[in-house]
Amino acid sequence: MNVKDMSTEDIEGRIGAVTAELAEIKAQIAGAKAHAAETGEYSDADWFNRANLALRFKGREHQSLLLECGRRKKEERRAYNASVEREFINAARTKLDATTFRILMDEALAHAG
Repeated sequence: MNVKDMSTEDIEGRIGAVTAELAEIKAQIAGAKAHAAETGEYSDADWFNRANLALRFKGREHQSLLLECGRRKKEERRAYNASVEREFINAARTKLDATTFRILMDEALAHAG
C-alpha cells in the first residue's frame, strides 16, 4: 500500500482500521500469554510467531500512515497561512497609502531575509 497515492480521507480511515487491527492482534497475543501463564499450555509456536510478525507489520503501516497524515496537515497549514498572508498584503495595499505600505513592506522584507 502506497500512502502517497491515497486521499487524506482514505488515510484517516485506514488509520482507524489499522488501530483496531493492532488492538485485536495485541488482544490475541495477550490472551495466548495469559492462557500459557494460567495453564502452562503454550499456543502453537508458528501461530504465535505469525501474530507477532503481523503486529510488527501493522505497527509499521500505522506509523507510515501517521507520518503521511502529519505531513499533509502541515502542508495544508502552510498553504493556509500563505493564503492569509497574501490576503493581508492585498488588504493593506488597498487600505494604506502607497508610502506607508512601501515602508511596512520594506521593513517586513528586511526582517524576513
